Amino acid sequence: MLGCIRPPLAGLDSPGPSTIIFRTPLCPRVESLGKAMDDYVAVCVKLKRGGSRFFLTFGRLFDVVDGTELESLVLKHAAQFALGGEPVKAEVCYSLNDASSAPYFYEALLVLIRYGPPPDARKWKTWKRVMTESIRNGNMLMYCGDQKHRETCRKSFWSMKRSANAGVV
Repeated sequence: MLGCIRPPLAGLDSPGPSTIIFRTPLCPRVESLGKAMDDYVAVCVKLKRGGSRFFLTFGRLFDVVDGTELESLVLKHAAQFALGGEPVKAEVCYSLNDASSAPYFYEALLVLIRYGPPPDARKWKTWKRVMTESIRNGNMLMYCGDQKHRETCRKSFWSMKRSANAGVV
């Protein structure tokens, strides 16, 4: 499904049965070979020894259709995170759902929403410039963690809870 995550402000345009494009000041109508990038995207980073990690970030900043520049920036800065391996490839995911099983997906999404596009279209260019520079510097790339870390945290949480309740009769 094409379109923005943000609700439509200026109406709904439906060019086909399976394609929905919202027309808003923040999300201009985009038609290019049936592809468009959403405001918020997941980027899958493949690791050298197998496995993958996910990042969430803003999608329409560099190009509204082509994610190549965003992919190269995520790959460039991915090594500064605790990925548990060497990053070799980055790809913009088809949907945020691809990354939704990552441990810190929802926390990352909430941060992006908090710093997302301003509702006032007059502030869009300033916001875009600041966020573009931020991503180029390796910021506003929300790492969603890996499953190994999630299991370690879960085990330590339950062991703390058991030990805290050990003296309770």
